[in-house]
Amino acid sequence: MPNTCADNKGSNHTCPISKFQRSKAKTVEHATKLHNVVLCFSSESYNKVLHSIVLESLSSVETTFACEGVAREINRLRDTIARGSHTTLLSVFFLLLNVDAVLKDRIVAMDSDTNMRKMARFLMDLRNILAVRFFTDERCSPMIFVEECVDCYLLS
Repeated sequence: MPNTCADNKGSNHTCPISKFQRSKAKTVEHATKLHNVVLCFSSESYNKVLHSIVLESLSSVETTFACEGVAREINRLRDTIARGSHTTLLSVFFLLLNVDAVLKDRIVAMDSDTNMRKMARFLMDLRNILAVRFFTDERCSPMIFVEECVDCYLLS
């Protein structure tokens, strides 16, 4: 065994646990398991489910960041997704997935356990690359952003 994975006492269980592994204290259970949940939500057949998840996430963000300016923007987002297309709903979902810890836990719990590493990689790319590009590149429309998110999830 390599020295990096062994401690001085000789036990072989001292390798650090991956930071993407679910902690036992913070495990969120979900009754419905969907394999590749992000791909499922990109289908319009999941529009009602996605809409309710986004509304719950907006409420969570409103509670977490309680102030007048946030509440006003949350109401604008609610109006936008109520009359917007599925692509608009997906773009708001991906942006909320970037900032709402409750939504992240829920989506990770909904996805199959075999996809935990895939989801972790996708969430890192969403935070470090995709969301940054969406807000800094004027040529990146919501449609392009959603396509990039789905492609990134597929390649994760």
